[in-house]
Amino acid sequence: MKHSKKILVYSACAMLLGALLAGAAFLSGACIDGVTFGKDGAQIIDKQKYSSSDDNLTEFSSVKLNIDKADVEFIPSDHYGIQFVHYGKNDTFDYKVENGTLKAVTADNYSHSFVSFDFGNTSRGNTLSIYYPKNTELKNVEVTDNSGSLEVSGLKASKVRACLQYGRFYLDGSECGDIGIDIKNGGCVLKNVKSGTLDYNNDYGKGTFEDINVTGTQDVKMLSKNGSLTVKNFKCAGIEADSSYGSMELDGLSASSLKSMLKNGNLSVKNSTLKNIVAENTYGKVNITGVKSGGANVKCKNGEINVDGELAGTTQVSSDYGKVHVSTSLPKEKYSYTLVTKYGNVAVDGKTYDMNIASTEKAENSLHAESSNGDVDVFFGR
Repeated sequence: MKHSKKILVYSACAMLLGALLAGAAFLSGACIDGVTFGKDGAQIIDKQKYSSSDDNLTEFSSVKLNIDKADVEFIPSDHYGIQFVHYGKNDTFDYKVENGTLKAVTADNYSHSFVSFDFGNTSRGNTLSIYYPKNTELKNVEVTDNSGSLEVSGLKASKVRACLQYGRFYLDGSECGDIGIDIKNGGCVLKNVKSGTLDYNNDYGKGTFEDINVTGTQDVKMLSKNGSLTVKNFKCAGIEADSSYGSMELDGLSASSLKSMLKNGNLSVKNSTLKNIVAENTYGKVNITGVKSGGANVKCKNGEINVDGELAGTTQVSSDYGKVHVSTSLPKEKYSYTLVTKYGNVAVDGKTYDMNIASTEKAENSLHAESSNGDVDVFFGR
């Protein structure tokens, strides 16, 4: 026990001495970021820029990266190459082309025990750049990054997998076979992308998808545990979009089916053509407007529901606590309908009733609108 205490005391003294020496160097004008403490003792982190590059790489058709604390970018050019720019002399960088695959690994070898002298300044990040001839179609692109962003534009690839712990994923103007995105903490932006499949999973961060065409027959799967999801001009066979905490806005969606489940947030669906809509919200509003649907089942436990558009097939709308508003462009005679409320009023085409309303005549479409606690308001032919 005494021996252990001595080791702890000596370690603390060594750390203090390292910090004092680094602080003295900083005050005397040395260009340093701070000092780290690890198995190799106290080490000074400088601000000097280091660069390693290779512009004569062997031709590769796939890329597999395992990155630690560096941003990654793919740059279409006129050659195969790689460059690593970093601001820590102890950072390591290894790469090779093996069986047509470029494999690269970077590592931050500093200890996580860190005292910073870079007061008020933004730390400059490391960057790994991958160069490949423009219009080259790659096979597999796999990037794992513990702390850093991934930026890709103009990419053609059969398969893309991005796994980011802390960082943003940006993909623009690209055509890919399969796309899989897994982010623990960071945003995601996809613009002007065509793909065969698309899977998106984000624990904490905002997702934005604009001008997307997914051509495969599988449903697009989007899971946002904590963060908003924005989709605009999106075409696919079907889409499953779920969110635990955060709102969803889907605009210009063209799909066979939409399945959406929210626990806490608002859902907005606009200007979309959908054969079938299934939406459920626990806490928040549901607003579906300007849609053309072949059937819908919309439920909300605590929040208002508004459904507007050309509503064919079977439409079911219900809220436990909140007002229900339904407006269909089809005339009343094309529906059999049931309008129910326990605590509230029922209104049809602006006329209010103090009872539930039902039309059981056979018709090509059906509508059931219900609120346990709230008004039910329905308009036909508008």
